[in-house]
Amino acid sequence: MSSKSTPKERLLPTDRKMALYECLEIEDEIAELVAANDGLITEDQEQALILAYTTSMDRLEGLCNWLKRIDLFILSCKAEEKRISEMRKYAEKRIKRCEGWMTPFVQAKKKIVVGTHTLSVRKSEGVIVPEDFDDPYLTKTQTITTPDKAAIKEAIKAGDDVPGCEIQTRYNLQRK
Repeated sequence: MSSKSTPKERLLPTDRKMALYECLEIEDEIAELVAANDGLITEDQEQALILAYTTSMDRLEGLCNWLKRIDLFILSCKAEEKRISEMRKYAEKRIKRCEGWMTPFVQAKKKIVVGTHTLSVRKSEGVIVPEDFDDPYLTKTQTITTPDKAAIKEAIKAGDDVPGCEIQTRYNLQRK
């Protein structure tokens, strides 16, 4: 179809579906004809206008249905993300629990090589801070105030008294 075809010719049934913007162009062309002819249009132009409007509504409905399917797909993806996240958390808990069982044994043996696995225990220290901790010199200020565990740890190691806080020695299993 050439750009010089009439609105009716462009709306004649063809094998291809007309795009939404093409319907809008036809409606605009007919609106210009109506304005040029004092509000009068021929029967063919009226049929072309009706067909353009109907086609545009069909296109819009198709797009809305497509968007609805995408919305449902997004909901499905969110549900799948939640399911996978729960599976990951469950697996992480299983690893923590198993490492908890293994740590005392490996700690007693220092280092163990089993097949391609090397197990050892690394000593680390963590600070336990009470919920109501509010020392302005040992906190990081963000949108909310949280205890600065690194500063608290340094203060305790330096011999300062930090009420309610203590250094806890932990043993973390290293897997390679």
